[in-house]
Amino acid sequence: MRSKMPAVYRARPQPKAIGRILERNHSILRAFKDWHASAPTMSDIGGMQWLRNNGFAFEYHTHVKHASDGGTEVWVYDTGYKLDSDGAVKPVWEP
Repeated sequence: MRSKMPAVYRARPQPKAIGRILERNHSILRAFKDWHASAPTMSDIGGMQWLRNNGFAFEYHTHVKHASDGGTEVWVYDTGYKLDSDGAVKPVWEP
């Protein structure tokens, strides 16, 4: 007898689809860096919302780093965002 799959089951994307999602996230993060530079006062308030509104898929990233100041950096290749311990979201990138 077969067991039923959970009602919330979602098929995992194929590797090519994951690559496309990561590329999209990467381009969104590059745009986020430009947005943050042009509107620094608004960026502290709405950084996470800006990413969400632009279609950033938060569950897809390449690596996570924990900063010594208590913040968390989420990276997609060489670009990412830093979630500070106070809740501010700022772009980070490797030179």
